[in-house]
Amino acid sequence: MDDELEIARSEILSSMLDFLHRNDLADYDDFSIALVNKLLQAKDIPSMSVPQVLRLMEGLNTLFFRVNGISRKWFAQLFCLEMGPTVTPKLGGLRRLNDIALQDIFPEMEAVTEEAATRKECEIQCEERKIQTAIRKVLRHKHAQPIPRRNADTPLEVADIEIFRMRVSNRWLRFAIVVKGYRSSPGKTLKWKDVAHQVARAYQRGSPDYVLLFAGKDPADGLVTSLEEYSSSVGRRGLVIFVPPIDLVRLLIANKLL
Repeated sequence: MDDELEIARSEILSSMLDFLHRNDLADYDDFSIALVNKLLQAKDIPSMSVPQVLRLMEGLNTLFFRVNGISRKWFAQLFCLEMGPTVTPKLGGLRRLNDIALQDIFPEMEAVTEEAATRKECEIQCEERKIQTAIRKVLRHKHAQPIPRRNADTPLEVADIEIFRMRVSNRWLRFAIVVKGYRSSPGKTLKWKDVAHQVARAYQRGSPDYVLLFAGKDPADGLVTSLEEYSSSVGRRGLVIFVPPIDLVRLLIANKLL
């Protein structure tokens, strides 16, 4: 994904420089780089419009407009006219990894209410292996690959469900899954020390785009923050996606496994 982002950055910057040259505009203060970075940070915009481009340029402290003798509005109009058809498709097809949410991966969850899931939450207080098996069925149904059958854990285990690829938001991403069942950790809540080794191993041994942590027990205060701190420490903010019991139940209900 980092490679894809850099390719998009290079392609848009190249188009931007051509655009400036074509219109006899000096690229003062590295304006092109600053605007391309702004575009990439706001790449969820559905289309290019003058108000959107003006908002993107609000925080740019530059002499670009004064040096070229143009107004921001004039530039935004010309940019949308000439660059919009090139930039919009690239931005529409690009999305940061750390913008992906659980519902992007499993959109079927949205059809299950929290109330419906609450009534069945006790059903995941079972053997951890049953949850792993159910999640494997969900992944096979979504055409994730490879999702092999596994009979027993071994000392070489990297994650409960090791590296696999799955199409999400029209792109292939790599995942690993750690499952922490209701009975597999002491205490009433799940703590960072209960999952730290498994999460770290899942990432260090395979470098997936995401580690999904499915929990059969609610998190202790600070667990989600600790997961985010770990993600940041390896330079991958948003790496670990925590799936609490209620969302695990919603997923299983949506796939007719509860």
